[in-house]
Amino acid sequence: MISGTGSKKRTIKASDIAINSPFSFNKSINPRGGSLSSIFISRTKNDLGMVKLYQDLNDDGLITRKEMIYKGKTGSQINDDKLLNFFGDIKLSKTMHKCDWLLLKNSNANIACTREFIPTVYDLTLVAESGDNYSLEAVGRFASPELFKPIIA
Repeated sequence: MISGTGSKKRTIKASDIAINSPFSFNKSINPRGGSLSSIFISRTKNDLGMVKLYQDLNDDGLITRKEMIYKGKTGSQINDDKLLNFFGDIKLSKTMHKCDWLLLKNSNANIACTREFIPTVYDLTLVAESGDNYSLEAVGRFASPELFKPIIA
C-alpha cells in the first residue's frame, strides 16, 4: 500500500519556443505523458493576452484540444506585439495534493491518503528573449479556488 500526505510540486521547462510551432518540455506535467507541446497566444476583445498550453498527455505523438494543460490571461492590456509574437523560455508549475500525484502515477494501486485541503495551483511564467517576463493568471478549470471570499456588507 502506498500512502501520501502534503503537497507535490511539478515544474516543467522549455527553452527557445516559438508561437504556433511544436516544442518539447523537459518532462511531462503528468507522470506517464509525453513531452511534445504547443502554445497559442491570442488577444481578447479587451486587449488582454490569452495563453493556451497543450501537451501530449497520453504519449501517442499527437497533441489534441483535449490535452490542454493550462489556460491563462495577462492581468493588463497588451500594448505591443511582443507577447503575440513570443519567442523565449517557458516555465509551468503545478502544485497538487500528493495523493493526486500518486493516483496519476499508480492508477491500480491501493493508496492511503490524508485528505487535508491542498488546492491544485498552476503558475506559468514566460520569459522573452528580450528579457521581458510575463506572469499570467490562470482561468477556467486551471484557476485556483478562492479560499476566502470577501463579505460585502
